[in-house]
Amino acid sequence: MKALFTLFSIAVIVSGHAQTPRPNLPVPATGGTTIPFPSVRFPTVFNPTEEATAPDFKQLVATGDYYFNQKRYREAIDNYTKALELQKDQYAKDQLLRSNALKAREEKEIALRTEEERKAEATRIPQAEFISKTLTSNSLRSTVLVCDVTGSMDSYNDQTLAWLKPRIAAADSSIHGIVLFNDNKDHEINMLLGTHSFKPTTYESTAERFRSARKESNGFDVNENNIQALLRAQSDYPLAQSLIMINDNNEPWDFSMASQVTKPVHILVCGPPAALEVAFLNLARMTKGSVHFNGRSYTGLDAYTEGMTLKVDNTTYSVRENVFVRVN
Repeated sequence: MKALFTLFSIAVIVSGHAQTPRPNLPVPATGGTTIPFPSVRFPTVFNPTEEATAPDFKQLVATGDYYFNQKRYREAIDNYTKALELQKDQYAKDQLLRSNALKAREEKEIALRTEEERKAEATRIPQAEFISKTLTSNSLRSTVLVCDVTGSMDSYNDQTLAWLKPRIAAADSSIHGIVLFNDNKDHEINMLLGTHSFKPTTYESTAERFRSARKESNGFDVNENNIQALLRAQSDYPLAQSLIMINDNNEPWDFSMASQVTKPVHILVCGPPAALEVAFLNLARMTKGSVHFNGRSYTGLDAYTEGMTLKVDNTTYSVRENVFVRVN
């Protein structure tokens, strides 16, 4: 039976292929009329993508709100303005007014900061005159000069000596004494090591003391014995009301002893511009002194309370747990 069915199927297929098809056969239609069936190729239909529709009122307001919250007031104003062109709305009007007001205030603050920075830059003391102009402009009296005489300080010590020369000649009694420090190789806690203390009598003898102390400086490392030098100045000249420390921008290795310094310390930090070492801000704050750095002066540091910030050039410091820390 299965074989018979297979033979029947083959016969049907062969029979179908044996017939020649005739094109355009008449097709019967209503009314007895015959219409030839045309040979037609249907084209592919192309539907172009529609252009993106412009944002509507709600989208513009939402975008304006986003920029407003990001404090990007120019973009916010642009979106609120476009929204109001489509639809009058009180909220959009109010937001536009707020954006314009905040943008104006922001521009005013920027202009004021720029002017302040311009004025500050105009008054910045150049490094070549840093020592003499800073000491002269601050009129520091009844003091001891505490000077770093390591190699990095050579040009600044020349400035210090030039400032001292007429004052020594005039027997200026406001300068009680001078303490020079050049570190000691073993970092021993002994304020007599690596320090030289004397009263200036003549310019020549004072310049020689600077030179001889400089020769002892072997550059053991970049950190010096600043605090022990201050303690020696405080001990040797008890009648002095303040201490002026002139040093490079490196943290003292003996800073742990800073709490023993009881006289105000006015610190002239020398060297090429860099981030101010935070130890000097804290020393001035602890002793109610001041810091003078990169041609500018920073006073009243003891008035800074928890959370307050201070910007020195491009670096920001903040008081945290009662000490200044660098935050950028």
